[in-house]
Amino acid sequence: THAIQRALKHRFKRVVKLDNLAAAGAAGVDAVMLLDIRIDYGSITGTKTTVKLRGIIMDLNHDQLGEVAGNGIGRIPFFPTAYMFHDASVRAVRNFAQSLDRASDIAARLRAPGLPAPASSTPLLASAPAGPPLRPLPANGRRVALVVGNAHYRDVPTLSNTANDARLVARTLKGLGFTLVGGGAQLDLDRHRFLTEIAQFGRMLNGGAVAVFYYAGHGLQLRGENYLVPVDANPEKPADADIQLVDTSAILHQMEDSGARLKVVMLDACRNNPFGGRGLRGVDSGLAQMAAPVGTLISYATAPGHVAEDGAAGGDGPYALALTRAMRQPGVGILRMFNDVAVQVDATTAHAQQPWLALSPIDGDFYFDGR
Repeated sequence: THAIQRALKHRFKRVVKLDNLAAAGAAGVDAVMLLDIRIDYGSITGTKTTVKLRGIIMDLNHDQLGEVAGNGIGRIPFFPTAYMFHDASVRAVRNFAQSLDRASDIAARLRAPGLPAPASSTPLLASAPAGPPLRPLPANGRRVALVVGNAHYRDVPTLSNTANDARLVARTLKGLGFTLVGGGAQLDLDRHRFLTEIAQFGRMLNGGAVAVFYYAGHGLQLRGENYLVPVDANPEKPADADIQLVDTSAILHQMEDSGARLKVVMLDACRNNPFGGRGLRGVDSGLAQMAAPVGTLISYATAPGHVAEDGAAGGDGPYALALTRAMRQPGVGILRMFNDVAVQVDATTAHAQQPWLALSPIDGDFYFDGR
């Protein structure tokens, strides 16, 4: 993001960081850019890692003026972590900067609206019709959460802390005004009940809601997809995943179809494959990074491809502890909150566990504790 800021400052007279869109007018800026950064992973070896940058440019009436974009591709020898994206990121920022010239021209002409904007000189900026006005997140909109903690598995060893973690998160969310599916933490769900609770979650949501899903338990990455593990699961081959496990995208689909304004997914499930000794092969370490639909934030207890710490037996895991403490901090915005969680977990685990965040542009501010 520092590199992108430098690219912007080379082409715009002034660049201002805004806490929200409402602050644009007071800051005296001509145009607002909502920035989306996406990293696409490939296979474990010889992968092509693509860094994609996209900036949506809007005027102060929230009408979309166009987009700028840039891509970069880099080959890496093994599964990526953040510091390995340098070459791909440099290429993406360079391409992104080259596409800014047209955006800079549009921004300069906004002060003289009688002058028509010149024809586009680059395919990376596409004019778009004005969309509906952007709305802030409702301060008192309905808050709905599904909290799941699976601990007592039938065919693999019990997890010592996941039920405690789920109870802690459920109590915290309830105290912050969330309505919980089932009235509290849902523990030790088999597949049928897991899917039933997900469906109920979707029914409880609506277009103005803030939707939160938290899961503590076994999860695994298989063929690039993430699966949550019900307590009755015992897959022996990859094809069993579709009929015995729960695809994480099922939760995302329920949240997205509901039209909820803000969707938050928290996956405290980055543990080793529990079925590795039973013949289930092709499972990659940890969870894979997923694309976040519009208005969605996905928080992983640790970085993609890594495993999380369980904490002391019978207690609470470091991610759940940091998460619930951060949620209760008054007036802390959601992005700052999750950054605080990552910093705390990283310090608590002596850098062994670093939470990861994936998100799409989120319109408006949200505070778990809005005092």
